[in-house]
Amino acid sequence: MLLKKPLARRVHLTRSMYMKAVPPWCNNKIPCYQQIISRWINPEWRATYRAASERRALMGGPVHLQGNLNLHAYVQKKNRERGEGEEPLNTFTGLCLSRKSKKPEGGWVNPGAGLRIDAYSGKFKECNGPDSDPASQDIDVTVSLKSGQGKKRGRLYVGDGSIRKKDIPKLADLRATTLSSGPAIERRPEPGLHMMHQFHARLEEESRLRLEAQANALLQQEQAMKMQQALFQQQEFMVKQHAALQETFARFNANMHCSTLPDLPPIPPLPTFSFCPRSGEGSNNFVVGGSNLPKQAQ
Repeated sequence: MLLKKPLARRVHLTRSMYMKAVPPWCNNKIPCYQQIISRWINPEWRATYRAASERRALMGGPVHLQGNLNLHAYVQKKNRERGEGEEPLNTFTGLCLSRKSKKPEGGWVNPGAGLRIDAYSGKFKECNGPDSDPASQDIDVTVSLKSGQGKKRGRLYVGDGSIRKKDIPKLADLRATTLSSGPAIERRPEPGLHMMHQFHARLEEESRLRLEAQANALLQQEQAMKMQQALFQQQEFMVKQHAALQETFARFNANMHCSTLPDLPPIPPLPTFSFCPRSGEGSNNFVVGGSNLPKQAQ
């Protein structure tokens, strides 16, 4: 069964399992590989590995996007890929490019990368003037030393590996040649403190949003109560109106049943018509009410 890389990193094998998968670069060096396995299965090493993995997870992203290339090789590769007329990269612009996130929203690959580049840029302008551009030249070793308290833990704060070790002065010599009125040597920011500040800022932001949501909920609840009260008043008014109409109809019906209308006079009888045709004639003479009509003179 094949495991994905993030899951495979958390799997610890036994010595026999490791020996079943000897890497090609150790085919002829089995004793050396056994020494490596002894370190991998050591509980102390595993505890150190686990602690380092937890610290690494707090970075919030990868270290860089250079792959297995060092900074100089990465800059050379990117310069070969650039078209004609484009300005070639130097070590500082290459460093910035390798720390730029490929996400649509942009930004840096991790918060620490932005801190380092901002610290170097600020110290560069402090050393060379406010109008100077750090992207105009390669990484300055003196600026890198001053922006990150020298080679703390054996590494430069910015551009480590891009400058030869023999070209990096000692921090004591740099302090001896630095004037009190000149740019100071800054303390290296601790990622843990920065993450703690970010955590507190995030908590404050969440607290502010929660309070705003609660205030909006209370406002909506008050508006709903007012609307419900208005509906109750309207319903009460409609009930009263309905009761008044019912009372009016009841009175009207009572008045209709109690009152007597005057008797109407009898309808007069209609006259009766009878036809009396003459003999031998086809006349239409008729008699009304049994009386004969006057005869016509001959």
